[in-house]
Amino acid sequence: MKRKNRTILGIAIIFVLLGYLAVSSFSNSLSYYMTVTELKEKGELGYGETVNINGTLILESINWEPENQLLEFTLKDGGETLDVVYEGSLPNNFREATSVVVSGQYSEDRIFRANKMLVKCPSKYAADDVTVEAAK
Repeated sequence: MKRKNRTILGIAIIFVLLGYLAVSSFSNSLSYYMTVTELKEKGELGYGETVNINGTLILESINWEPENQLLEFTLKDGGETLDVVYEGSLPNNFREATSVVVSGQYSEDRIFRANKMLVKCPSKYAADDVTVEAAK
């Protein structure tokens, strides 16, 4: 094989590998966020499956044990609630959260054991509710 052909083949293999890595990492980063209701509707089929759950934080349910790095709280959506246990440090703006996304497993004792958490806080840049009348 000529040197030029080997070089072209080598470059082609590198581009194919880079393309494969890009596509596989992109597809792994896509994840569906279930609601609390969707998880509860799965029933026993949802046990042990790693999922992402999006819900509204019930502020009165927060129980933080700093000595054990244990956080317990409840998420809700619609009429359904979900008890969550998270081991790790308390996120900075957790008590101001409007919604929380947790990743982990739902167990048979009906407790969601989270190993990752994303806190969504209200934006301080959001516009106030303003009524605008159209000019006549």
